[in-house]
Amino acid sequence: MPRPFRGLFAAAATLLTTALAGSLPAPAEMTEDDRAGQRTFAACLDENGGDEAVCVEKLSLYAWYPANDKTCAMIGARVERVISLDGQPKWSDLFRNERCARLGMPHGEWAARAGARWDPEERYARCDEFDSYNVSCIEVFGQHAWHPYKEKICQSTVRGLTKQVHKRKAGKPYFRDMLFETERCRRLGLPYFTLEGTQ
Repeated sequence: MPRPFRGLFAAAATLLTTALAGSLPAPAEMTEDDRAGQRTFAACLDENGGDEAVCVEKLSLYAWYPANDKTCAMIGARVERVISLDGQPKWSDLFRNERCARLGMPHGEWAARAGARWDPEERYARCDEFDSYNVSCIEVFGQHAWHPYKEKICQSTVRGLTKQVHKRKAGKPYFRDMLFETERCRRLGLPYFTLEGTQ
């Protein structure tokens, strides 16, 4: 490449990187809050003979954390198998897979693909914004393809889950699709729900 074009190419690459920086999610990692949550869920499993269903009932699905890489790999394989058969994985499995992806643990990559980078022009986002009156975007692309095209979509999920907190006190579960959505929003660096309030 001739020398004058190298500088121009480098400048263009820098501008593109800067423009995309706001749309890239934080790198996958387990935070201190995640470690605390994982310890809490693990303690519940110890107290209840490893019965995950009991701990989800006691603490909520939102409190779920994988015990290890093997747990995440099994969940990932399950959701990928359902998708490969043109099925719709359970929302609870999609939530778990998304959490594994956010934590940097093994996961179903096809199922988590739409959570890799925020893109308002992403195919599901465009369908939801422009075509949803005529077509079910979930039926066309699958539940796993859900992708917010505006921050306010994630804020709406947060509001919905916050209302659910009060219902949980009355013994009702969270809407599992919203748990998947807020975990994806968190992975994309958008507003997300926590028991302590919006982040």
